[in-house]
Amino acid sequence: MATPVHELCAGYPEAFAEYLNYCKNLQFEEIPDYNRLRQLFRQLFHVQGYSYDYVFDWNLLITKRHHQIHQTAPPQPSIPILPANHAANHLTQKTSRVLLD
Repeated sequence: MATPVHELCAGYPEAFAEYLNYCKNLQFEEIPDYNRLRQLFRQLFHVQGYSYDYVFDWNLLITKRHHQIHQTAPPQPSIPILPANHAANHLTQKTSRVLLD
């Protein structure tokens, strides 16, 4: 890598430089300390003031696109809303017989 890590990560939290330096210094068959790396970014996450709200960027983009599509789409015919007991009422009605000759 020709660009030094400190230049590459200039303006970003130190955790990114630490991560890249750690990865850069791994030996080919060395197993990374994944717990350490996760903890590095977990700490950064909390220091930056974020909280786990389980709302992810890709979900926001999908929802936004969904709304854009439905706002420009022609209106759909309305579907009648049936009462909650519709199925029970339907089952208690007498069935008619159709005779075919």
